[in-house]
Amino acid sequence: MAIRTDGITLCALDDIPLNTSKGFSTGAQQAASIFVVRTGHSSIAAFRNSCPHKGYEHASMAWKKDAFLDGSGQFIKCGSHGALFERNTGLCISGPCKGTHLTPVQVEINSHGDLVWYPGSETKRA
Repeated sequence: MAIRTDGITLCALDDIPLNTSKGFSTGAQQAASIFVVRTGHSSIAAFRNSCPHKGYEHASMAWKKDAFLDGSGQFIKCGSHGALFERNTGLCISGPCKGTHLTPVQVEINSHGDLVWYPGSETKRA
């Protein structure tokens, strides 16, 4: 496996407490364009900050800064209309976009415990 060198360090894993989320701006815009969910002690899931519901594609998923999860911390919740998504897969399980997925992005935990994002790593799901 080739070692990638085009990654951008976002933060330390420990900067995101367990069962919480954090958004990151990856371009010139102020708003978060991707977000990371800390799903376990050494596991994460990362997605583009865009709901798959038609008409909401450009709306932020967060209902306030870094608040991408529901009150229980078990599901990602769209701040625009309340759709719920699985934290690990991004599958919508409730709401108007049920059955669709959030767009995953490649963020890895490196050997130093930092989160590294790889630009251009988005893969659109059906």
